[in-house]
Amino acid sequence: MKPPRVPGTGRNYAKTAMLMAFLIALLAIGGQAWGGYQGMLLFGSIGLVFNFLSYWFSDRLALMMNRAQPVAREQLPEVYEIVERLTRKAGIPMPRIYVIPSATPNAFATGRSPSHAAVAVTEGILRLLDRQATFKNLMEHHDQRETNILYPALDRVTPETERREILSRCGAWRR
Repeated sequence: MKPPRVPGTGRNYAKTAMLMAFLIALLAIGGQAWGGYQGMLLFGSIGLVFNFLSYWFSDRLALMMNRAQPVAREQLPEVYEIVERLTRKAGIPMPRIYVIPSATPNAFATGRSPSHAAVAVTEGILRLLDRQATFKNLMEHHDQRETNILYPALDRVTPETERREILSRCGAWRR
């Protein structure tokens, strides 16, 4: 089932392409400064590889980093019913549903397209929030293809954030 054309999704794909091109150019310029022409080629190639991996595997990386576990309909029937109802209404395919073992209330949608979508929620948010509103918001992110922009960018920010977190736990970084 091919999802209906949503206004504005072409702009999100264009923004994703521009973001990826900018990141490759930034790496190539840094490589030029570091090692001349060969440094530019090396860093530009590394940028291409990182962009490819972050675009095609960002959903799996985000789910792995958060230790998300897939859930079956029998485990969370209410959640499956809500998500199925919302996906039917939006005309998009049913995403995979994951639960993150954390008491912190959080949720995110990931995937490069609605047909490769995944929705992850923490155990904490399942206890606290209105599930209908939470999942409606996550489905809107996929319907507008916003995750195409979010996850390649987040892929670059996360290592820096994790480095600061590790350093702060060791006492070497003050917030």
